[in-house]
Formats: sequence, C-alpha cells, structure tokens
Amino acid sequence: MTHIESLTLSNQQHIPVLEPHVALLKLDVLCFGLSSLMAQRIPLTKRRRRDSDDAGSSPPKRDELAYKRGSPWLEDGNIILVAEGTAFRVLQSILSNSSEVFRDMFSVPQPTDAEKLDGVPVVQMPDSKRDLSRVLNALFDGGNLYLGQQPHFTTVCSLLRLGTKYQLAALRKDAADRLEKCFPKRLRHFNNSLSTVSSPPNLAGWIVDFANVPINIKFSDAIAVVHLAQECDLPYLLPTALFICSQLGPEKLAHGYRDRDGTLWKLAPRDLERCLLGTESLREIAQRQQAFVIQTILSPVCIAPQWCTTDLLTLRTQRLKDMKCVGGKNPLLDDGWIKSPDRGLCNRCKNWYAEHYGEQHREAWCSLATLFKVDKLVPVWPAPYTAEDLKIL
Repeated sequence: MTHIESLTLSNQQHIPVLEPHVALLKLDVLCFGLSSLMAQRIPLTKRRRRDSDDAGSSPPKRDELAYKRGSPWLEDGNIILVAEGTAFRVLQSILSNSSEVFRDMFSVPQPTDAEKLDGVPVVQMPDSKRDLSRVLNALFDGGNLYLGQQPHFTTVCSLLRLGTKYQLAALRKDAADRLEKCFPKRLRHFNNSLSTVSSPPNLAGWIVDFANVPINIKFSDAIAVVHLAQECDLPYLLPTALFICSQLGPEKLAHGYRDRDGTLWKLAPRDLERCLLGTESLREIAQRQQAFVIQTILSPVCIAPQWCTTDLLTLRTQRLKDMKCVGGKNPLLDDGWIKSPDRGLCNRCKNWYAEHYGEQHREAWCSLATLFKVDKLVPVWPAPYTAEDLKIL
C-alpha cells in the first residue's frame, strides 16, 4: 500500500486515498448516492476556485447538498434566506424597505466566495423554518395575508417574535393588536367563556374558547402569552394572561402544554409563583362577591321575602356546586346568572345584588396587576375607564 492521504468530501467525512483505481471506484459509488439524493432538490452552483486549492494536497470540495425549497419562492427573487435547511427566495428590496435590520445586514459587503444558489446570494438565518416562512409569506403578500382572517395562535407568535427581532413594525403591530383583543386592558373588552354565562347555571364548560377574536386561540395559549409579553415588550398583556393561567388546571400549570408546532410552553418559576399567589387572592374576592348567595342574605329593598328566600336557597346550591367545579376563583364572571329571567328574585333584589356584585367585579379587574405582582411592569392598569365602560359595567 502506498502513501495514504486525507481526502475531504462535502459530507465532511474523511476517507483514505489508496491506489488510484480503488479511490476512483469509491468516488463513483459515492457520487451515485449523492446524485440520487439531489434529484429532487435545488441544484447549487459550484464553489469559486481559489489559488490556495492548488497549494494543498486535497482536491477541491464537491458541491454542497442543496436545500429544500420553501414558501415563498419567487422566481425573480434576488436573495435566498435559509433556515433549518429550507430555502426561501425573495426580493431583497422588500426586505430592506420593511426592516432596518435587514437593510443593515444587506449593506455589509460579502466576500467573493460567499455562498450562492443558482447565482443568487444565500444568507443563513438563525430562525426556525416555520417562523421564517410565515413572516416572509406575510411580507410578500402585500400585508394582506391574514386580513379579515383568524390565523392560528402559532402563526401570530411567529409574526410577533420575528416582527420584534427584525423590526418589522407592521407585522409586529398586527400581531400585538390581535393579542390585545384576547388579553385586553379594559374589562368590557374581556369577552370569553370565563367572563360570560351563556347558559346559567351550568358553568362546567367555562374553559372552552375565546369569543369573536381575530386569532384561533385557546386558554392554554395564555401560558405562551406570558412568555411573549415579556420577551417582546408587551407587558400590558400580562395581567389578563396570568388571570387566564390561574383558571387552568394544576396539571397544565405544572407541566405546561405543547402548541400546534410541538413547542413546549411552561411558566417560568417566577411566573408560576405569581399565578399561584394571585389565584388565592382571586378566590378571596370571589367569596366576598357571592357572600349574599352563600349566606342567603335578603336585600334591604326586597318586596317579596318569601319568594326571594326560596330562590336564594336554590341559587346557593347551584353556586356552591359551580364554585366547587371551577375552584371558586373567577370573580370576573358577569352578572348574567343574577339577572336571568329564570331567577325567582324580585326585581329590586336583582338590581341590588347586581350592583353589589358589579362593585366586586370591577375591583377584581382593577386589582389584577397587583394581585399577580406585575404592577411594576404594568404601571398603568387598567386602561382609564370611559363613560361607555361604566355604563356597560
């Protein structure tokens, strides 16, 4: 056997170079395997030859394996972004006009031997291919991709994270506005099955979904929102997101959940502590809020004591059952269960109880930032009330 040299291939493995006819045989076999892998991939242009290649003992490297083609892929694109082995061909001018970060990145001169694909410059991105695909599709659809639609929560997460990271102001604002519809600053905008009794007194199905919001979202996604609010500087989402987290079961709080992309979201220890401490305070408010029912207290303006006492006893049984079912920790439920036409209470009692209940209701909402220990992060909570707010409340 003659002198053994080291031959470097594109897959970064090293094989010994033996006699020429043996080495050629091995290379033929390897090339056949590589060509079959590349059959359905994007071909790469050859790497520019450098003078230093002749000086060394190793021959030039073979072409790198191509990337999978992602969406968007514009045939007239003049820049290719690659994330997790997936390539996206787009227009550099649109990226530069949309983002100062991209503009600065593209202004840096590239070396003559920089990577290219079909003659188009390639930029390796540190983001996930899902995030990058969603953001690029939104950018190159004229900003109308999700107009009037209800994108999934994972898509909104992608727009918010990368919109913040790359200073894509329009995408960030769109995502933030959608999230604020679900996690609002004002009580009258808090519209979901935790706030409204659609079929009293059966409240076993409180935790179902949000109502009339521009995102396909569920309550467990509030765990992710707690992270995003701090990561993307949207602290005003925290009070409502932590409140919804407090209504989740202990298993969800302890172990977290996986979103549609398979990402595991769990509350950080500090946020879990905030949630647990706030939950105890919410339970105390809920008990005060419903004391008139639990203690069967007639209103001082009652005009039908016998009827109202009978109905209060019935209502007491229902409320105790419901409070046991959901833990008695939701003081943000509206007063629909008091004003229901099915109630046997006189109108004076209904109005008196609703007024008392409403005061506790507003107190709970106004205290959310303090109860969950985020008042320093959210110095103005809630948003100032308007005359319309007070009329609705």
